[in-house]
Amino acid sequence: TIWKIPIQHHVVVFIWRLSKDRLPSRNYLIRRGIIVEDSNCKCPFCQVVMEDTCNLFFNALSLFASGNPAMDG
Repeated sequence: TIWKIPIQHHVVVFIWRLSKDRLPSRNYLIRRGIIVEDSNCKCPFCQVVMEDTCNLFFNALSLFASGNPAMDG
């Protein structure tokens, strides 16, 4: 289990929340009724797809790491 990994507790909690799709992405906030679906829910990095945990950590950050000019903000 991840709870026995010898790293700081807040990192373990983050990994657990990431694996359970419990990070406050726009998709998660819509599912919870915290923001309305009519608002801009696209990823702030790529502006193409709805922001969710998978897109944020695997697609958008890979664009950022590759030095994509669209990521310069």
